[in-house]
Amino acid sequence: MLRLGSRIVFAENSGVKAMRIFHMGLKKTFKKSTVSVNNIIRGSIIHCLPHKKVAEGDKISAIIVQVKRKISRLSGCYINFGFNYGIVLSDPKRRKPLATDTKLTVTKEFR
Repeated sequence: MLRLGSRIVFAENSGVKAMRIFHMGLKKTFKKSTVSVNNIIRGSIIHCLPHKKVAEGDKISAIIVQVKRKISRLSGCYINFGFNYGIVLSDPKRRKPLATDTKLTVTKEFR
């Protein structure tokens, strides 16, 4: 469960290393106060690598892949991860990623 101001880490080759959430969802009428796996968020970049397509302070869209909080599955078991991970999106409506290679495991709920 992530809220406004939460920090997201990225493990991909787009150049973004971390961002802070300032908007949740694609539409302005998104009513939830928290988001979890498979939700689209908007945020500003905190840390990034030099000489890439993005720079610090840019506003980007991302999708959440892993969260620290426990996620309950239909089988009754729980799963959690060490960090809040995301993937940068170049086209949020089509869910097209900006990176070509990710170093993350993807949960069943994301597929």
